[in-house]
Formats: sequence, structure tokens, C-alpha cells
Amino acid sequence: MANKLTPETMLLLKSESSYDWMTFVRDYCTAYKYRIRWNTALSKQIYPQLRAIISKKLLSGNKLYEALKYHCKSPHYLRILVRKGNRYNINGKVDGKVTSDEGNFAWKELCSHHSGAAKELRKMHQQKKVIVVNKQSTKEPEGIGQDKPKRVFKFNPR
Repeated sequence: MANKLTPETMLLLKSESSYDWMTFVRDYCTAYKYRIRWNTALSKQIYPQLRAIISKKLLSGNKLYEALKYHCKSPHYLRILVRKGNRYNINGKVDGKVTSDEGNFAWKELCSHHSGAAKELRKMHQQKKVIVVNKQSTKEPEGIGQDKPKRVFKFNPR
């Protein structure tokens, strides 16, 4: 086992980033020829399956849990769950299906946490900005645009 862990991989274990821990899990599974389909829905039993192949000395239970949480909360994975396909285990075999309730929950999570529009609305609410634009009429030649009133645009994000 030790001969497949490179110095770069060992540095990932000392990191405090969930991304780095997930990178380690992917590299480790690839090195030992496990066929985890990361672009599909994962089995509900993926944690015990990974825990069986990755020793606690290499990656603690909390770090493994955080790595899986990082992967499962990503927008890419949530979009996979919305499609309601099959779930796959670490050997690449079908291990259940995504239910409609899980797909609906993934859709709500995707909309509430990862939607660009939702992020902008949250940002505006935090800043409590009111945008006021005054368009004043400029001096134009006679007969052109003289009867146009001043236009005021207000945007209130409430």
C-alpha cells in the first residue's frame, strides 16, 4: 500500500481543506483500481465502503466525512441527483435508485444555495441598496424631445 502513496498525496493529508481530502480519496481509489463513478449518484452506503478500504491512519473518519460532504453538496452532484438515475457503489455496480424525494430535495438545495440569481438577491438584501437613477433632459434642438418628462427608476430589492 505504501508504495502507491506519493509525496504529493501525503501532503494532501496534512491539509485542512475538504477539497484536498476529496482529491486524496479519488487518487487513492484510482490507484487501487476501484471504479467509483464520480459523475453519477453515489450509493447511500458509500461511507462504510470507503472506510473499509481507506485506513483511519491515512484519513480520519471526520476528514472522510467532510470530503464526501464537499462532493455531495457540490452543484454538479446536485444536478446529477435531480436527474433521478441509478446509484453506484465503489465497484461501479448499481446499488439503488435516486428517489423523487431526494431529487426534489437536491433541486431545492441547488436553487437556494447555488443559484446565481439567489446569490445576487441575498447580496442585495444584505447591502440594503436602493438604486435611484435620474435622467435629466439635456438641451436638445427645438421640437425634439421637449415634451418628455424626467424619468426616475427605482429598484428596491425587498
